[in-house]
Parts: sequence; C-alpha cells; structure tokens
Amino acid sequence: MDLLFVGTDLGVYVSLDGGARWTPMRNGVPTIAVHDLVIHPRENDLVVGTHGRGVFIADISPLQELTEDVLAKSVHLFSVEPKVQWVMPEQPAVSAQNFEGENEPYGAVVHYYLKDAPQEEVRLEIFDRARLIHEIPVAASPGLQRADWGMVRRRPRSDEEKTAWDKRRGYLSADVEFFDYYDTVEVPGSPEDEADRWGRSLETRVHQNPGVTDRDWAYYRVTPGTYRVALVVGGETVATQPIVISKDHWYDR
Repeated sequence: MDLLFVGTDLGVYVSLDGGARWTPMRNGVPTIAVHDLVIHPRENDLVVGTHGRGVFIADISPLQELTEDVLAKSVHLFSVEPKVQWVMPEQPAVSAQNFEGENEPYGAVVHYYLKDAPQEEVRLEIFDRARLIHEIPVAASPGLQRADWGMVRRRPRSDEEKTAWDKRRGYLSADVEFFDYYDTVEVPGSPEDEADRWGRSLETRVHQNPGVTDRDWAYYRVTPGTYRVALVVGGETVATQPIVISKDHWYDR
C-alpha cells in the first residue's frame, strides 16, 4: 500500500506514491497543528486530532482505491460502501444538539473520478434491478468528486399534485421558521409514504425547510436490498457499481 498520511503543524498531508509526493488534505480542515492520526479499523475513516480545533473524520476508502492505474483512466467509479438505513429512536432531545459537529451523510456516498472536465452532462442513475428509480445530476469538474444518494426512489408528480405542492409551499413561505429541535423526532413511516429528497420522513420536523421536497418529483424510501449506480457521461454509461442498503436491526418497528 503506497497510501500514507502525516500530521504536521500546518495540517494533514497525503501521499499516493509511498511518500514521493505529498498533497495537503483540505476540505474544510483549517491550517492547524495535528497531534494524532488513526485509521479506524472497521470504518476505513481517518480520524484527525488537532490542537484546539476539535476532531475531524474523513472517509479514505476512495483514496485507498485511487491507484496510478485509476489516475490514468479518463473516468472511474469507485466502490460504494454498504449503508445502514438508520432510524433515530423517538426522543425529545439528543446530545448531538449540544455540539457543532455534523454526522456523516444519511444516504449512500458515491465517489467518482474524472481526469478531464467533459463537455457533456454527467449524472448518476440508480437502478433497482433493471428499473431506473432515480437520477442525480453531479459535478463535471476534473478530479475526485462525490455525490450523495438519499436511498430514495422518485416518480413524476401529476398536475393536481403540483398544484397542491404550490399551495403547500405558499403556506410554508408565509409561516415563521422557529427553533424546533426539541420537537424533531424520526417518524419512519412506510415505503409508500412520501419522504424528502434525502429519505427523511416529512413528519419529522414541525416546520419543513425549503428545498426538502421537489415540485416535479415525489420521493419515497427504498427498502433494504442491493441496488446499482451507473455513472453516465453524455448519455453513455461508463461505469457501474452495486450499492448495498441494510436494515437498521437496532430499531424494532
């Protein structure tokens, strides 16, 4: 393995070639002294301990797959880590509300690599067996990129549903947003209940923030199972990977 990490007084640096060349790892990490590094043996996450600026955690699985052969390719779609469809237990308050950090994305994270910026549209397509259930426009910038799939399928809304959506948005836009953390509980519902675009129940929050639903599409949670993601460039599928979604067995419905 030629992948190396080092913590310095100026941050974290990574090498893909056994230390011959080093690149700073940024992505929100400030210029700060790093006092400790550890790779979690189960999660494949790099845990970074800093001097006075908290702890940072990064998924390094795409870097472990980013070999010289991959860098020589024009396009590469990385393996997707299995994802648990977590359900938060019903409770009025949680300790996470007292911290500034954020949890990992709820959905499955898809990493891809583009050697050059294509002129055509780039998107991800999600399949349940042979059936296309979702499309996600993604960045066409060169380099290592990522996108999140909220473990949802979608269907087009009818004209009547679009009218109802417009009416609902009018109500919400006139409503005053308020701090409702203590009223926020997970209501998982069934796969037939409409969810937001990230797979969260629409009954979870008292006040829905703008952008959680879409006027043209209705979203629904997928059930646990194996799905397939395709990287499409200019209308042509260039790579595919399986995505395994597991049930949250800690939550007894």
